[in-house]
Amino acid sequence: MSMLLLLLGMAQATSAPVTAEASRQERQLLQDCSAHRFETIVSAVVDGQIKRSRVKMCGTPGQTDEGWIATLRDSAAKITANEGVAKPMRDEMAKAVNAEIARLSSGSAAASPSSSGSFTLKPRQGPGTASKESAKPAYTSLPPLPPPVVVKAVPGAYVAPPPIIRPDLNFECFSTGTGSGEGPCIEFDRFTVIVAQAKSAVGPGASLRFFRDGEEQGEVALGPLRKGQRQRIALPAKVCKGVVGGELKIETMVVPQSTKTGARVAGSQGPYNLRC
Repeated sequence: MSMLLLLLGMAQATSAPVTAEASRQERQLLQDCSAHRFETIVSAVVDGQIKRSRVKMCGTPGQTDEGWIATLRDSAAKITANEGVAKPMRDEMAKAVNAEIARLSSGSAAASPSSSGSFTLKPRQGPGTASKESAKPAYTSLPPLPPPVVVKAVPGAYVAPPPIIRPDLNFECFSTGTGSGEGPCIEFDRFTVIVAQAKSAVGPGASLRFFRDGEEQGEVALGPLRKGQRQRIALPAKVCKGVVGGELKIETMVVPQSTKTGARVAGSQGPYNLRC
């Protein structure tokens, strides 16, 4: 399939009848190809498989650029009309030839004679023949780099807080007013008692902080507790002072071991319904 395409391109380039002598000249041109040349490899999906074909076209010695472009245009038309080649492959071949025509027509042929990567070496100029433009250096000197910038710490800049150990606690509740037994903490009244059980050891500095409707109403110290140890905690008196109810939230506070100061929130429970 590729050779058929090549012969079509060669026949147009030589503008001669397809005879034994013309075929011999075409083969010679394909081997030499010292004049105008276009060569590429195209691929297309034909019957579900990827097919590849090599396209190579050569001009005749002495052929002008305009004549070579006309040869390529005629070859693209013949490729499109050749029903002996699968249409996807014809489309890709014609696309490649038309791209070469567009490149040559845009005036870039002098910079890149063909898509096959060939080029022409210019003769080296002898001593004293270099022009002033060519004698100019191909680069310019750059100014020296500025000195490194020293970044100083800004007072009040953000510093990451020290890590904390979150206590592993289990909470249950009962009410001394109703005589209910221990169970999950669902609703609180002024007689509710919290039972905190340490599932692992809790160090000093931990506490429970109580909020009613978003405002702090008291804090009760926790621990230190051994693993499995239980502690009963009654609601601070301020939680129900002067109100008949609200929304209760409890936060577990711990102090970082590295600083021993500045309690931080390690967990929260709630919000719960509060009836006073």
